[in-house]
Amino acid sequence: MKRVFLDTNILLDYGLDREQADNAESILALGSLGVIELYASYLSYANMGYILRHHPITEIYSLIRMMRQPFTVLPCDAAQLDAGLGFEVRDFERT
Repeated sequence: MKRVFLDTNILLDYGLDREQADNAESILALGSLGVIELYASYLSYANMGYILRHHPITEIYSLIRMMRQPFTVLPCDAAQLDAGLGFEVRDFERT
């Protein structure tokens, strides 16, 4: 099964019904159907909280809870950082 990593912007597109929400919804639907496995970083959820900090706290938590269910949450620790540092590619997030 194909594994798909979604970054913070995709999560926000769907959760906030932004311009690209339809694309994000299509990806989430494939995950719900079991066609693909969905992954997100722990840091994406922390970033969502920061980006939405001016929204009501209940709205922030509601959105993060909704966006938590379909994903396997990947850790963000020294091992992942060290692995990324070993590649020295231009797009650091893609390692």
